[in-house]
Amino acid sequence: MLICPYCKKSFKILTHLRKHVRSEHTDFCPVCNKKVDVYIHAHSYAKKGDKKHMLLWGLIGKHEKILRRKCTKKVFQLCRIKSKESE
Repeated sequence: MLICPYCKKSFKILTHLRKHVRSEHTDFCPVCNKKVDVYIHAHSYAKKGDKKHMLLWGLIGKHEKILRRKCTKKVFQLCRIKSKESE
């Protein structure tokens, strides 16, 4: 399972989590609560290595290859929870 880091809604598939974040959490930056262009804002902070914005960019961004790998890895590290079957 994958959990939205902003509202705790759960998803089985990463694509569904990404669609959810793009539709529900892009009116303002959910990391710093600023009303900004979230795509530009998250990308600029993710390039600087800010982990919270890397997570956001991993969920909403249209990625460059290197940044995409880092951000997608961060998404799985922070959003994945163990299923009850694997415990």
